[in-house]
Amino acid sequence: MNRLVDALLANSEVVDLAARRETASFDLLVDALGDSLLSAAERELIYRNRDLYQQLGTCYLPSITARGWDGALRLAEGEEIATGGWTVMIGAPSGGIGLTAPQDSSLTRLVELFTGATPNAGVLVYDPAQGIIVDLPRSAHCGSPTPDGLCKGTCGKCLPKKVWDKTGRGIRCSCPHQQAR
Repeated sequence: MNRLVDALLANSEVVDLAARRETASFDLLVDALGDSLLSAAERELIYRNRDLYQQLGTCYLPSITARGWDGALRLAEGEEIATGGWTVMIGAPSGGIGLTAPQDSSLTRLVELFTGATPNAGVLVYDPAQGIIVDLPRSAHCGSPTPDGLCKGTCGKCLPKKVWDKTGRGIRCSCPHQQAR
């Protein structure tokens, strides 16, 4: 699971602050969430490793309007079990806006953010316990979650599906000729 999602759910005022921007940068999220995201030792490890810090520094969570997220949910067909990777929206307490974040079903408490330009953004996954960037297995057809929750599969048959998790409804890209993992 993405510990960033947990930290944002526990500190909803940060969502309100961050969602007012087009994107919430890694630095903004670390500064605003402090120990609820990363311990002082985990932050120090990142800051001392220039390459790691540069990689994480390119990462972000984009803001999305409630209307935009509802539109993405309306495009999703059916529901699936939340496995593999999916996109969630964490709403701001002021309403009408929030942040989208990648989420996964791993048992490890990882930090996942989007990286690269939309619409082709990827997901960067950081394991604070090990102090390294990790690769999570993703579907060969559907790939990583997307910032807007839309499905960008490569086989031409992938469809967005709704999933339930602690944030409410998320969106997972699903390929009908592959079983849900």
